[in-house]
Amino acid sequence: MPSTRRTVLASLGTALVSAGCLVSAEDRSDSPGDDPNANTPAREPDGPYSDGPTARGRFADEPCPSFAETDRTVCAHSRGDSDIYLESSSEVFRPDPSTDSVESLTFTLCNDHDRPFRFNPHAWQLYDKENGEWSLVAPEVYIEPVSEIPPGGSYEWVLSRQPRPGASADDWLDVTVDVTPGRKAFTVDGWFGTAGEGAETHSVECLALFDVVDIVEG
Repeated sequence: MPSTRRTVLASLGTALVSAGCLVSAEDRSDSPGDDPNANTPAREPDGPYSDGPTARGRFADEPCPSFAETDRTVCAHSRGDSDIYLESSSEVFRPDPSTDSVESLTFTLCNDHDRPFRFNPHAWQLYDKENGEWSLVAPEVYIEPVSEIPPGGSYEWVLSRQPRPGASADDWLDVTVDVTPGRKAFTVDGWFGTAGEGAETHSVECLALFDVVDIVEG
C-alpha cells in the first residue's frame, strides 16, 4: 500500500562520534556492510526474539514485526532476557492539541550488555499499520553520525506532535511527527562490535509498538 509521508522535524543536538551527510530513508544501511534496504517488507523474524512467554500488556498477542536486515529483532512487549531493548513510557499516546502543553511519548534504548552498542540516533523510523500492512511514516532523510551507548547506559527519543521548547542533549533526541490515530511501531537498530573489514559484529533491531488514540480536535 502507498506509504503516507508526514512532516518530521528532528533536533540535531546529539553528541556525535563521527559526523556525516544527509541520507534518504530509502537508502538506509541497517548494519555495517549491509546493502541499503529501508523498504524491506515487514517480516516475522526467526528465533526466540519475536514472541515468547514474557509477552505482556496491550500487545501480548501481536506478532513482532521487523523492518531491518539485522541478526535479530527485539520487541519491547516480548523481549525476554535480551540485554539490548527499547522501552516506551506508555503503550498509548493520547495527544490533545487543544491544550497549550506539548504532550510527548518517550522511547528509551537500554544497553544491559557488557559491550558498547553502536547506532545512529537520527536513523530512528516510525511505521504505521493499516489493514494489516506496515508502511513508513518518517523520516524521509536523516544525517549519518555514529554514536554509542556504553554498558549500562541508555538513549532516549522524545516523540511529540508539535515542536517542544529547548534542544536535544547528548543522550536524548527530540522528534516531531504529526501522528494520526492507529497502531505504530518506533524502531532503531545498531550493532555490537567495531565495523570494519574482518571485524565481527552482531546487529540488532529494537522496536516498540504503541497506539495513538482519541486525538481531541481543537
